[in-house]
Amino acid sequence: MGTTAIRSVQIGASVGGGADADSNHLPDDSGITYVSTATTDAAVDSFGGGDESSHEEGHGRREPGQDILAPIGCVNKTGGVKFGSADGEFIRAMRGAVTVNHRFRGADGGDPLAEAWGLALNSGLALHSPSDATVAVTGAGAGAGEAEIAAADRAKLTVGMPIRIRKNNVDHYAQITDMSDAGGTTTLTLHPAMAFNPDAGDVITLCYAFYPVVGTTALGNDVFAKFDMGGDAASATVRRLAAMCRCSGFSLANDNGAVSLSYTLAAGAILTDDANASTVQASESDGEVMQHRYGCRTDISAALSGSAPYSAARTLVPNFDWSATAEISVSLDSPDTRSIMGGTAQDVTNATLGVDITTTGPNPVLADLLRKSQRVTVILGMGPVGDSSGGAVCIWNAGSGGSSSLGSGDGGLINQSNALRALSGYAGTVASTALARAAWCIALPYKA
Repeated sequence: MGTTAIRSVQIGASVGGGADADSNHLPDDSGITYVSTATTDAAVDSFGGGDESSHEEGHGRREPGQDILAPIGCVNKTGGVKFGSADGEFIRAMRGAVTVNHRFRGADGGDPLAEAWGLALNSGLALHSPSDATVAVTGAGAGAGEAEIAAADRAKLTVGMPIRIRKNNVDHYAQITDMSDAGGTTTLTLHPAMAFNPDAGDVITLCYAFYPVVGTTALGNDVFAKFDMGGDAASATVRRLAAMCRCSGFSLANDNGAVSLSYTLAAGAILTDDANASTVQASESDGEVMQHRYGCRTDISAALSGSAPYSAARTLVPNFDWSATAEISVSLDSPDTRSIMGGTAQDVTNATLGVDITTTGPNPVLADLLRKSQRVTVILGMGPVGDSSGGAVCIWNAGSGGSSSLGSGDGGLINQSNALRALSGYAGTVASTALARAAWCIALPYKA
């Protein structure tokens, strides 16, 4: 019979792409290195199944009732049992997407691709990986929007990347929008400008950045998502294998003070493989749980105007809550009628991000974005403070989502609910790389 209380979810990137299809054009995960991930109960329903392709036709008959459905799909011609189907039988292939939910723990300052959620996000977003962990500030720049470093450290940085500077036990995130050299010193232009003047003794932490692109060139390979359920290890009774998956969206939201991560994988096919069911230890990532309410700050910049490089002033935004939701458009780039997955690859064609912020009292800057046709930068910080902890959702080019309304909060307080969206066409940096043009990113600090 089995139990839904014992289960495991694993994510693994395909080696060559296209679900590493074999000579029979079937997914082959035999060479995949999987990473397990702890999940909430929602994973059980998500992997439970989906619609199968079938054909219906009405025929005349003598008795009430309906006609049998005809299966539509691929027949197993491997000579043995494959995905629960004997040789000569149709292979059961379900269509749809799977969703994985869990509290968001970082990678403890390490490579996000060592984590299941990192592999999943990288299937739909590009990842910028810094070459080093920190760079020292060597002297005061011209103000809060500049930081001087040794020219020898310039090669560790790139225009468009997010960085972090800690001051008074609070992390401040910004984007490098320009770099200029003079007399053995490189001056960084930071946006938004810091809430203080960076000076000698400050440390700049370089960050990983997941950011949107289209196509597949800058993405990681498609991923497999494997779900086992029903018993301990080999006594499990159920396995579902979602093949040729790309991340089609994610959300970050408040869950009792922690940040909850939910991501969806658009699958080429979801297959039954009960004969090989075996649960594994499903561990959380090593990093601290991202804090939604503690040890972090939400910042908004002054309205963006003029030309690059931007370095607008920042203002702290007192808020009760925020959430960020991304929608990533995924579609078959190369249809293949030989394959049970319907194709050999999936492409990303668009990636949008929406943000909701509940502020304490009326916030005229957020309320006036639409009527003034203004754009701002919004940084949603996640704690806790620590060299390998925390992170930020950075919307470099944010505009109104069309809604900003007042309401009643706890204890009769006036709250303002603000919907924002990441806008295309960001021109805040002097570079033209995909990272520098990206309207938003998820920044995670790197610790060597």
